[in-house]
Amino acid sequence: MPSLKEAIEKISASFFCSGKDSCTLLKQVSIEGRELKAENEKLREIFEFATLEFEKRNRKIAFLQGRAKRERYYHKRVKR
Repeated sequence: MPSLKEAIEKISASFFCSGKDSCTLLKQVSIEGRELKAENEKLREIFEFATLEFEKRNRKIAFLQGRAKRERYYHKRVKR
């Protein structure tokens, strides 16, 4: 039994394909749609990875800033 997506594609093809040219166009649009979805998913993965890397670096920067602040405070107290 065909999946719902396959059934919809067959119905769409039979409805929209009155001539050979329109069937070719429908197939081309379908292929381009799948390619765009795949590209979008790859970009989403890249963005997610970059976001995690930025968060990791921001935590490290915050840690180092806190450490520098504690060091300055310690050195001020020692000089007194």
